[in-house]
Amino acid sequence: MPAALACSFAGERANMTEAQWLELVRTTQSNPPMPWWALRWMTPQDQQAVYAYIRSLGPAGEETPQDLPPGVSPPPPVLSWPMPPAKAPG
Repeated sequence: MPAALACSFAGERANMTEAQWLELVRTTQSNPPMPWWALRWMTPQDQQAVYAYIRSLGPAGEETPQDLPPGVSPPPPVLSWPMPPAKAPG
């Protein structure tokens, strides 16, 4: 499950300062579909604006669970993107 922006303030990160969050933005590598890479492309001013916006939302919900290893099914609810059907040879 990808790390959500608002949940980046859950658990042990609940009291993260702006400087700590900006460092997290610059160094985090996450799985799709959360586009953390897009935050790294933002200007420092835009990153600060995102921090201020997320803080304005109030307390975060539950912390996102860790990624599961291949072959392990997650508990529901689950959102999945099935692979497209393979093309027939010929």
